[in-house]
Amino acid sequence: MKKNILRIFLIILILGWMYLVFGLSGDDGDTSSGLSMRIARLFSKSDEILSILEPVIRKLAHLSEYAYGGFLIYGLFLTYNISAKKQFIFSIILGVFYAITDEVHQLFVPGRAGKLQDVLIDSIGVFLGVCALLFIVKIVQIIINKNKGEEKV
Repeated sequence: MKKNILRIFLIILILGWMYLVFGLSGDDGDTSSGLSMRIARLFSKSDEILSILEPVIRKLAHLSEYAYGGFLIYGLFLTYNISAKKQFIFSIILGVFYAITDEVHQLFVPGRAGKLQDVLIDSIGVFLGVCALLFIVKIVQIIINKNKGEEKV
């Protein structure tokens, strides 16, 4: 029963993440650039630095939003009794598939372009998010096993 509640919660979070990504990808080119530029201006007022910083912020946004998605997707797959290898692979595949559909969506948005480079950045984000949760799970397992060992003494 607890697994089902967790699954529903994670599915809602994943759908919310997908909705957010879809919404941001639906912004026209000017709106999207404007958001990145406002963030860049928090760090510098120099046009020269802004011209370098704004694209970096855009790419970091791609990376981080897909890391979050990978984290959530992997969390969902962890609730199923399938091999750890399949949980990992299925999470990556689903995250990368969504990244591809996101870039296809952008082909139809004025001032935006679907870019293979962005799919690659998004895919790296998915991988990092999955690995982050995998790392957390392993640490928790080590702590639990250590505490079980101490209880036996």
